[in-house]
Amino acid sequence: MLPWFRKNKRDLPWRKTADPYKIWISEIMLQQTQVKTATPYYERWLREFPDIRALARAPLSAVLKKWEGLGYYTRAKNIHQAAKIIAGNYRGKFPDSFDQIHALPGIGRYTAGAIASIAFGIPVPVLDGNVMRVLARVFSVSAPIDLPATRKKLWGLAEGIVPQKHPGDFNQSLMELGATLCTPRNPSCPSCPLSGSCKARRNGIENSLPRKRKSARTKKVEAVCGIVRCEGKILLEKREEGLWAGLWQLPTFRVEAAHTPLRALKNGLGTFGVGITREKPEGVLKRSYTVHQENLHVFSCRGRLKRNRGPNLAWASKKDFKKFPFSSAYAKILKRYPL
Repeated sequence: MLPWFRKNKRDLPWRKTADPYKIWISEIMLQQTQVKTATPYYERWLREFPDIRALARAPLSAVLKKWEGLGYYTRAKNIHQAAKIIAGNYRGKFPDSFDQIHALPGIGRYTAGAIASIAFGIPVPVLDGNVMRVLARVFSVSAPIDLPATRKKLWGLAEGIVPQKHPGDFNQSLMELGATLCTPRNPSCPSCPLSGSCKARRNGIENSLPRKRKSARTKKVEAVCGIVRCEGKILLEKREEGLWAGLWQLPTFRVEAAHTPLRALKNGLGTFGVGITREKPEGVLKRSYTVHQENLHVFSCRGRLKRNRGPNLAWASKKDFKKFPFSSAYAKILKRYPL
């Protein structure tokens, strides 16, 4: 695996450093995100926050703004919180033991193992989606990989093969193999350095592994948001709860069965003390989540500028948007429709 990796590894910016801070940021960004998407974010992030102290000093709003579009914003909040802990408890120096790394907010066993092995040469395993797929095929693990017992077995297999020397390169080689050759569909088995040892390949079942349990049916949800304009400004709402807490959005409301999207929008804005006229439907944005699918109805309208009810509302001009971190859906809406 090591000779194969050193010859075939992709040229990625986080592979040109042993700085644990940079490795940490890359690993968090790559969770649920493709390499081609994460790379420009990684480079922009390091220009804005070149080290842990710079990140710890930054306000959360600036951190969320720099993360805008990557999704799963809890990752950015945990990074910011962890940076403050490192700055305060470790004098800005990234901790160099697995247990200390694992104890930081947002760093699970996999991420702690990646940082510890790559940055500090500690022989601990990693187990992300790519590594699970490789191990499930090499060792012919037929049980669904999303079962706790199967995950425990795969962690044991990963732990049993990680070498004392060059554990970081070895762990990266497994991740690289899963990303480039041992892909979910149509794996490139003839080019794989483990093809001679792969039990799934030997038994002709490489395309049927790994297996997962059947996912539950997703719930369909209707929602509506308004691009409410008044005197050259747009009404924005700050989320206080849920995955998007701390982010700003266009005022958004759930559409109950008894209401039309427009009625739900008017009722919701009424609770803010905002009335609207000249309503125009702009379209429907489809959003998929783990447990539900959402149809987001978008309306443009005129609003009456009144005093904000509470600190979570703001009237903002287009030039002010750079101050407000948005989730990717609302960033797309604000770019798509003329303001």
